[in-house]
Amino acid sequence: MSERFNDVDPDVFRLAAMNVDRAYVRAGAPTLLMINAYKDSIASAMPMAFVTSMIENTILQDATSTTWDVIENKNGVEVGIVEGARTFAFPGANIRVREMVIAFQANKKLIVIEIAVPIAYAEQILAPFDEIIDTIKVNIR
Repeated sequence: MSERFNDVDPDVFRLAAMNVDRAYVRAGAPTLLMINAYKDSIASAMPMAFVTSMIENTILQDATSTTWDVIENKNGVEVGIVEGARTFAFPGANIRVREMVIAFQANKKLIVIEIAVPIAYAEQILAPFDEIIDTIKVNIR
Protein backbone atom coordinates (compact mmCIF):
# COMPACT_ATOMS: atom_id res chain seq x y z
CA MET A 1 0.00 0.00 0.00
CA SER A 2 2.79 2.46 0.82
CA GLU A 3 4.07 2.21 -2.78
CA ARG A 4 1.03 4.20 -3.86
CA PHE A 5 2.52 7.27 -2.20
CA ASN A 6 5.84 7.15 -4.10
CA ASP A 7 4.60 9.47 -6.86
CA VAL A 8 2.67 11.85 -4.61
CA ASP A 9 3.73 15.50 -4.68
CA PRO A 10 5.47 16.12 -1.33
CA ASP A 11 4.61 19.83 -1.45
CA VAL A 12 0.87 19.19 -1.11
CA PHE A 13 -0.46 18.99 2.44
CA ARG A 14 -2.67 15.90 2.80
CA LEU A 15 -4.81 14.43 5.53
CA ALA A 16 -6.80 11.22 5.14
CA ALA A 17 -9.18 9.52 7.54
CA MET A 18 -11.47 6.50 7.46
CA ASN A 19 -14.66 6.00 9.41
CA VAL A 20 -14.61 2.34 10.39
CA ASP A 21 -17.67 2.50 12.63
CA ARG A 22 -19.27 -0.92 12.16
CA ALA A 23 -22.65 0.72 11.69
CA TYR A 24 -21.42 2.34 8.47
CA VAL A 25 -18.97 -0.14 6.99
CA ARG A 26 -20.43 -2.08 4.10
CA ALA A 27 -18.61 -4.88 2.32
CA GLY A 28 -15.36 -3.68 3.80
CA ALA A 29 -15.76 -0.16 2.41
CA PRO A 30 -15.39 2.61 4.99
CA THR A 31 -16.32 6.25 4.64
CA LEU A 32 -13.26 8.12 3.38
CA LEU A 33 -12.35 11.71 4.16
CA MET A 34 -9.41 13.33 2.38
CA ILE A 35 -8.21 16.91 2.74
CA ASN A 36 -5.64 18.40 0.38
CA ALA A 37 -4.13 21.90 0.37
CA TYR A 38 -2.72 22.62 -3.09
CA LYS A 39 -0.30 25.52 -3.43
CA ASP A 40 -1.47 26.52 -6.89
CA SER A 41 -1.34 30.15 -7.97
CA ILE A 42 -3.90 29.58 -10.74
CA ALA A 43 -6.51 27.48 -8.91
CA SER A 44 -6.22 29.67 -5.82
CA ALA A 45 -6.98 32.84 -7.82
CA MET A 46 -9.50 31.75 -10.47
CA PRO A 47 -13.24 32.32 -9.97
CA MET A 48 -14.71 29.53 -7.83
CA ALA A 49 -17.23 28.63 -10.55
CA PHE A 50 -14.33 27.79 -12.88
CA VAL A 51 -12.47 25.88 -10.15
CA THR A 52 -15.60 23.94 -9.17
CA SER A 53 -16.25 22.97 -12.78
CA MET A 54 -12.60 21.89 -13.05
CA ILE A 55 -13.06 19.69 -9.95
CA GLU A 56 -16.12 18.07 -11.51
CA ASN A 57 -14.09 17.29 -14.64
CA THR A 58 -11.03 15.95 -12.79
CA ILE A 59 -11.68 14.59 -9.32
CA LEU A 60 -15.16 13.30 -10.22
CA GLN A 61 -14.46 12.53 -13.88
CA ASP A 62 -15.72 8.93 -13.51
CA ALA A 63 -18.81 9.94 -11.55
CA THR A 64 -22.38 9.88 -12.78
CA SER A 65 -25.22 12.26 -11.98
CA THR A 66 -22.85 15.01 -10.91
CA THR A 67 -24.03 18.37 -9.69
CA TRP A 68 -22.07 21.41 -8.62
CA ASP A 69 -22.71 24.78 -7.09
CA VAL A 70 -20.81 27.70 -5.63
CA ILE A 71 -22.20 29.33 -2.52
CA GLU A 72 -21.10 32.03 -0.13
CA ASN A 73 -21.18 30.62 3.38
CA LYS A 74 -22.12 32.47 6.59
CA ASN A 75 -18.54 33.72 6.93
CA GLY A 76 -18.46 35.21 3.43
CA VAL A 77 -16.26 32.45 1.98
CA GLU A 78 -17.01 31.25 -1.55
CA VAL A 79 -17.27 27.47 -1.42
CA GLY A 80 -17.54 25.13 -4.38
CA ILE A 81 -19.49 21.91 -3.85
CA VAL A 82 -19.50 18.99 -6.28
CA GLU A 83 -21.45 15.76 -5.77
CA GLY A 84 -21.72 12.57 -7.75
CA ALA A 85 -21.87 8.78 -7.60
CA ARG A 86 -19.18 6.40 -8.79
CA THR A 87 -17.70 2.98 -8.17
CA PHE A 88 -14.63 2.51 -5.98
CA ALA A 89 -12.59 -0.66 -6.24
CA PHE A 90 -11.82 -2.02 -2.80
CA PRO A 91 -10.02 -5.32 -2.21
CA GLY A 92 -12.56 -8.01 -2.99
CA ALA A 93 -15.41 -5.68 -3.97
CA ASN A 94 -16.51 -2.81 -6.16
CA ILE A 95 -18.61 -0.43 -4.09
CA ARG A 96 -20.95 2.31 -5.33
CA VAL A 97 -20.24 5.48 -3.41
CA ARG A 98 -21.67 8.95 -3.20
CA GLU A 99 -18.90 11.50 -3.24
CA MET A 100 -18.92 15.12 -2.14
CA VAL A 101 -16.07 17.52 -2.83
CA ILE A 102 -15.92 20.84 -0.99
CA ALA A 103 -13.38 23.42 -2.17
CA PHE A 104 -12.37 26.92 -1.17
CA GLN A 105 -9.41 29.25 -1.63
CA ALA A 106 -7.21 30.38 1.25
CA ASN A 107 -3.79 32.02 1.45
CA LYS A 108 -2.78 31.19 -2.15
CA LYS A 109 -3.91 27.59 -1.78
CA LEU A 110 -6.86 25.58 -3.00
CA ILE A 111 -8.29 23.54 -0.14
CA VAL A 112 -10.14 20.42 -1.31
CA ILE A 113 -12.14 18.20 1.04
CA GLU A 114 -13.33 14.90 -0.44
CA ILE A 115 -15.86 12.63 1.26
CA ALA A 116 -16.71 9.22 -0.25
CA VAL A 117 -19.50 7.24 1.38
CA PRO A 118 -21.12 3.90 0.46
CA ILE A 119 -24.44 4.86 -1.18
CA ALA A 120 -26.48 3.06 1.49
CA TYR A 121 -25.27 5.58 4.12
CA ALA A 122 -24.70 8.68 2.01
CA GLU A 123 -27.74 10.67 3.06
CA GLN A 124 -27.09 10.07 6.75
CA ILE A 125 -23.33 10.76 6.68
CA LEU A 126 -23.27 13.65 4.18
CA ALA A 127 -26.09 15.65 5.82
CA PRO A 128 -23.88 17.30 8.48
CA PHE A 129 -21.50 18.61 5.82
CA ASP A 130 -23.95 21.43 5.01
CA GLU A 131 -23.36 22.71 8.53
CA ILE A 132 -19.62 22.12 8.24
CA ILE A 133 -19.52 24.23 5.06
CA ASP A 134 -20.91 27.17 7.03
CA THR A 135 -18.07 26.89 9.57
CA ILE A 136 -15.33 27.47 6.97
CA LYS A 137 -13.56 30.72 7.75
CA VAL A 138 -10.47 32.09 6.04
CA ASN A 139 -7.89 34.19 7.85
CA ILE A 140 -5.91 36.08 5.25
CA ARG A 141 -2.19 36.39 5.85
